Parts: sequence; C-alpha cells; structure tokens
Amino acid sequence: MTAVSNADKLFYPADGVTKGEFVEYVRALEYLANQAIIEFHVWLSTMDSLDRPDLLVLDLDPPEGTATAEVRDVARRARDLLGELGLTPFVQATGGRGFHVVTPLDTTTDFDTARELARAVADRLAENDPERLTTAQRKDKRGDRIFLDTNRNAYGQTVIAPYSLRARPGVHVATPPDWAELGRTEPAAYDPRRLGRRLARKADSWAHIHDHAASPSTAL
Repeated sequence: MTAVSNADKLFYPADGVTKGEFVEYVRALEYLANQAIIEFHVWLSTMDSLDRPDLLVLDLDPPEGTATAEVRDVARRARDLLGELGLTPFVQATGGRGFHVVTPLDTTTDFDTARELARAVADRLAENDPERLTTAQRKDKRGDRIFLDTNRNAYGQTVIAPYSLRARPGVHVATPPDWAELGRTEPAAYDPRRLGRRLARKADSWAHIHDHAASPSTAL
C-alpha cells in the first residue's frame, strides 16, 4: 500500500492535462505529516467526479479587528438564505480570522453552476447590508467590510480541510462546530489539545454532511 496515490489525469484548462496525487489511506496522512506538511487543503469535488462539486463554500473574510460577533451574524444570515433556497449549510471555524459556510451538493451540476449560486448568495447578502459586507475583489475597495469570498468555487481550487492544522502562530485547527455552538466559538478557538478533548466527548459535526446534499440548480 502506497502512502500517496497518483491520479492518472487531471485536466486544468490553462495548462492542459497533468498528473496529480491524492491521499487514499489514513496512513498517507501520517506519512505526509512526517514530511513536515502542516496544512491540508482539499478540492471541492472527489476523484469520482472531479468536474462536479460536492461542496459549495462561502468564505467570510473579515478585516483585522472585526468583532467575531459580526462574523457569526453574517454566517447565520448566509445559513438562513441558503436554507430558504432548499439547501442545508454547515459552518467551519477556519483556524484563522473567519468562518466558512459550507453547503453539501449532490454532484449533478458543474462548477460554473455552483459558482453562479455562490455569487448570487454573496450578492444578496451584500445588497442587504452594504455598510458591513462586500463582494469587491480588490482589497482597496473593501474598506472595513467583511469580504464574501466565493472564489474557491471553481475547478482545481482548494479550501482548508476540516481538522487541518494552520501554519500560523498558535497552531490552531480548522474545526467544524454545529450551528448551536457558533455563538461561543471563535474562528481560531481550537488547538490540537483542545480539539482532542472535544472529539472525545462529541461526535464530528460533519460526519453526515453529505446526507444533506442537494442540487445547486434547484436553488437558482
């Protein structure tokens, strides 16, 4: 059994066909950790259907100094809007400054459709609260507003994996709380020891995330 397997073909529109590697076994994670890899970023699709996303991500990226309560409020607003569209979003504390609102998809549509939905949700949120939220790509256009980043929703893009360490001071861990815990969860609340205690007493909040998968096309 090899630690890391080779993917036969990965197609990148800009570069053509290339080869890639993917983790297939738990031992592979141990191997990579022993190679001094700290952060793990994952695609928003699986090897079975690389061009059809099974996750939609809205990255809430606050400027430094933003109160966590404000970012939590935006996460809840995103949850409610996605729920109105017939989707079931989850939340992740990134281990940095913000949260990810992550929605499971059923792989029936392509990345263009998923990205269209993500942008529509972000635009609606920003239109409803333009003083606090923005979708502006340029930092100098954002001011002190929270950036609703939808750029991860594209083929070949990646996002921080649940339970990945972050290569930052404090060695925090990206951790998915459930929505009921959000009000007392900081974006960088967990380090490895605290996370270990959490998982010893509480099941993984994302254990059944894909049981709630739905098509983004029905929400557009």
